[in-house]
Amino acid sequence: MTNIKNIILALLLTAFFLGCKKNEKENLAKPEDTSVNSGSRNERSFNSYFIDSSHFYYGVFSSHMLPPGNLQSLGYAMGGAPLVVSNNPEQISSQGWLFRNPDISNSTSKIPLNGKFNMYLYHQNATSSDIYIHIIVSNPNTAGILLDGKGVIYTSSNFNGNGGRGFGPSYKVTESWMQGAFTQNFMNKNISPYIPGHATVNYYSVAVIKLSPSKTIDGRFEFNSHSSAGTENCFAYVIASTSSNPNTAFNLAQSNQHASGNFIQETPTTFGRECGIYDGSVWTGTTVLNLPNRKGNVGLCLNTAQKGGASYSLLLQNQNASATGVINNSSSRSYGNYGCFYNFSLKFVNTESHSRNVTLYLVHTLYSQTSPGFTWHAPLKVGSNPILETYLTFSNNKQQIANITVPASSNSLLENINFYVPGLISSNMELVVETN
Repeated sequence: MTNIKNIILALLLTAFFLGCKKNEKENLAKPEDTSVNSGSRNERSFNSYFIDSSHFYYGVFSSHMLPPGNLQSLGYAMGGAPLVVSNNPEQISSQGWLFRNPDISNSTSKIPLNGKFNMYLYHQNATSSDIYIHIIVSNPNTAGILLDGKGVIYTSSNFNGNGGRGFGPSYKVTESWMQGAFTQNFMNKNISPYIPGHATVNYYSVAVIKLSPSKTIDGRFEFNSHSSAGTENCFAYVIASTSSNPNTAFNLAQSNQHASGNFIQETPTTFGRECGIYDGSVWTGTTVLNLPNRKGNVGLCLNTAQKGGASYSLLLQNQNASATGVINNSSSRSYGNYGCFYNFSLKFVNTESHSRNVTLYLVHTLYSQTSPGFTWHAPLKVGSNPILETYLTFSNNKQQIANITVPASSNSLLENINFYVPGLISSNMELVVETN
């Protein structure tokens, strides 16, 4: 995303983070971090993670944030379907393919997608003419496959970000997903097999969207390729073309014409931009919190990455997925988690003989009284509550999102805290739990 440049600000704020005064706490020991961020998706288990009362800081949460090094892990892991991301280059200078399946290491063969996979894309037209963004899924097999898909794709011609809060294509894409309102929704689309020397069309055109000069496009999709013959492999493409004809666009991709633009590579201290296939797109699990016997607060990692400044290296969790394969030395992990889905629960244990009140705050670790702009803007849902618009800025970097009462000598489970990570946000957030 363009505003990963906010990481520059994070570096400037490192001294602030490290100098944050720690609240008084009786026991600074941390629980063992048993979260899983590696291995096969199918081998991952989504279990509970326990935080003892000794990890709460005593007193009221009155600061702008808790220092990153003091945050606890959020149960439990990134899993789910792999995620295709097309965001490098972000600004498109000429037509050509933007994403296609990366090569297998030391091979000219492509890494296939099969079964369920998700896709997120964000681009801007930096040319002086209209271009068309094509999303295409092709069949490389010798037998036919079926494709299911649903998704949302908008441009800033549809929703101009100047409309303010609750507007802009990035916000509207996540809002539409929360509401289940899709611009594309189909099942069992037959894709013919690839037959060398034949003119059979072996692809399905998912979407063709006109993108005017200087406009941006944001989209998220979920796909499932399947077949009674068991040949589920498929290839996915995101293509920029001066033509609205899918066949013209598909031929661009087959001719190895790569779109030009502002490619940004990852470095040891910067995120770069994402373009590739990443091993997971859903964060799920339960965190159990044993409430302290007096007022206190504790911060949990949320959409965090151990990168971007000295203070962030102290974070317990990389809440992102490793890449199966990337294009042009793009990000090796899904650092921003754009297009990923968070759906987790918190269980509060009250051992006291009286009820306890618990308040949840969504907080961003970027704070400045002088920097303009927002750091987070997305719809969020807590349990059965209505969808809540969350909006954090540099100078107003925390927002209350829930308040519950835990009965005496009992526990309460707050299920299904969920949101889709939108474009145009900055990573490294925290979820602060405060009890009276």
